[in-house]
Amino acid sequence: MYGITVSELEQMNPELGEGLSQNAIINVPSKAILKTAIAEKGYRFYEVQPKEGFYRLKVKINLTKEQIVALNPYAKDGLQEGMILKIPSDTATAITGQVNKRDLQQTIIDTSQKRIAVLLPFRLNKIISDSLSVKQQQIKKNRLMSLSLDFYSGLLMATEFAKDKGISLQLDVFDTQYNTAIVSDIINSNTFDNFDAVIGPLGQKNIEKAAAMLQDTTVPIFSPLSNKQIKVSKNVFQSLPSDAMLEDGMLQYIVSGMSDKNVIVITDSTKTAQLAKIMLAIPDARIVSLREEGFLRLEDVENQIDQTKENWVILEATDPILISNVVGVLNGLPVIDPDLEEDQEPVDYEIRLFSLDKNAAFDYHDVSNVHLAELNFTFPSVNKSYNYKDKNAFLISYKNKYGVLPNRFAVRGFDLTYDVILRLASSEDIFTASKQEFETQYIENKFSYSKSLLSGYQNNAFYIIKYQENLQFQVLE
Repeated sequence: MYGITVSELEQMNPELGEGLSQNAIINVPSKAILKTAIAEKGYRFYEVQPKEGFYRLKVKINLTKEQIVALNPYAKDGLQEGMILKIPSDTATAITGQVNKRDLQQTIIDTSQKRIAVLLPFRLNKIISDSLSVKQQQIKKNRLMSLSLDFYSGLLMATEFAKDKGISLQLDVFDTQYNTAIVSDIINSNTFDNFDAVIGPLGQKNIEKAAAMLQDTTVPIFSPLSNKQIKVSKNVFQSLPSDAMLEDGMLQYIVSGMSDKNVIVITDSTKTAQLAKIMLAIPDARIVSLREEGFLRLEDVENQIDQTKENWVILEATDPILISNVVGVLNGLPVIDPDLEEDQEPVDYEIRLFSLDKNAAFDYHDVSNVHLAELNFTFPSVNKSYNYKDKNAFLISYKNKYGVLPNRFAVRGFDLTYDVILRLASSEDIFTASKQEFETQYIENKFSYSKSLLSGYQNNAFYIIKYQENLQFQVLE
C-alpha cells in the first residue's frame, strides 16, 4: 500500500517492539501507492527475501519481471529486501526462501492399487529378425528404441521398489512408435479416465496430441524427457526444468555471490540473447570481444583481469572450437613476464569459469575436463551424476538384475516413476500433492512442481554443479 519494506516501517516506528497490535497508530509515508493493502481475491502478498532479484523470483514463483511490475508498479526500479509484492494466490513459492524437502516414502497413506499408463516409442515394429544378436544390433542402432528401453528398465525398477512399500500397481504399457496417429489410436481405444497417471509419450507433438485428447479428464500426463514448451494444457506436468529456468537460476546464483568479484563475459554469435540478459543483471560486467577470426588470445582476456579480486568468467557459446580456445586461454593465464627477476614471484590470478548453458559443445573432445576442473567450472543441470561406488539400493538392485549399472535414461525412468507413484500414495491425487510446496530428490533427479498461470505444472528443481580438481562433481545447490 505504501511501498515500503518491513524494516523501513520498523525504523519509522521504533516503539512498535515485536509487532503491531490492533488499533495501533503508526507512522507511514504521506503518499500511498497502492489502492488497498488487502489482497484481492485470487492474490496474496509475498515479502522479498535478501539478495532476491527478478531472476530469482522468476525461478521461484514463475513470474517474469514484466508480470511482477504490472501487479506492483513501484517495483519497476528494482526489488528491495522486505518489499511486499502482490502475486497470484495459485503461484507456488517457497515463502521462507528455504526449500521444503520431503521424503515421500515416509508419508505414504494410500497403498490401494494405482493404475499407470506408460506410452513410449519402443518401435517394436522395426524388429524384423528372430535372431537375438540381430535384435541387439538393431536396438543399438536405433537411438529412440534404445533410449525407451533404458528408461523403461528404470521404470520397472521403480514399480518393484513401490511394491516393497506395499503399494499395489497396474501398469498398462503402449508402444507409440513415435507417431501421433498411433498415440491418438491408443487413447481412443482405451478408457484413460481409469488411469491415475500417464507417463509419456515422448516428443513434443506426441505430448501435445495426448494432452489435447485428455484435456477434459483429470488424468495427469508427465512429459518425461522434454523441456520444450508445449501448448497450454492444465493437466500436463513438465518434469524437466526449461532452459530459460536453468539460465535464470544460474545467473541469480552468480549475482548473489559476485559482490567482490570481477565479472567477465565471453560469448559467440549464437548467444546474443544470453549476453543481453547477463548485462541487464550485471551492468558492470566486462565484455571480451572475439577477434575477427572468432577466437581469443591470452592478452585479450588478461587485459580484463583484475589481479586484486577473484575473476568470474561467464562463457556462453555453442562453438566447441571457441570453448576449447577460451578454456585453454584461461588456463594459460597469467602470461609469464620474460623480464621477471629470479627473486620475484609471478603474478597469480584467481579465475573461475561459469556457463548458463553447459551444452554438448562443452563435451567436445578438445575441451579438457582437467582444465575445466582447474577453473572450478560451474553450471546448472537438470540432474546430477551418481557415484558408482555408492552402496545405493537402486544401483545394487539394477546391476543385479541387468548386469550393468544404469545410464542416465534408466535412472531418469526410476526417479520420475518412483516420484509419481509416491505422490499418488501420499495424497488424494497428483494435483492435490502438487499444490503443496515441497521438493523430492532421488538418485539423480529432483522434483518441485508449481502451477503455471496459463497452463499445466512445471518442475522448478535443478542443480548448480561445480567441477572439482579430482574431476568429481560437487552439488552446490
